[in-house]
Amino acid sequence: MANSWDPEYVVSKEKAKELIEVQFPELAPAKIADLGKGYDKTVYLVNARFVFRFPRRKIAVVLLNTEGRLLPVLAGTLPLSLFCRA
Repeated sequence: MANSWDPEYVVSKEKAKELIEVQFPELAPAKIADLGKGYDKTVYLVNARFVFRFPRRKIAVVLLNTEGRLLPVLAGTLPLSLFCRA
């Protein structure tokens, strides 16, 4: 019997590195560090600066898509520029 906490999908550090370098070539070579794992996402710190989250279950894909639609709408209302450096 499967454990309910077992992920449906696993994105390893190696796979995360490959996906990030293909989609964000400016980050290559990407240095990947484990940041954490939860019920629905695996999180990596990339180049000691960026956080990438990968879904561990189908529901997380839906949640990330919703977040992706909402963040641009909220961006102008949040004081993130205080913390971001280009």
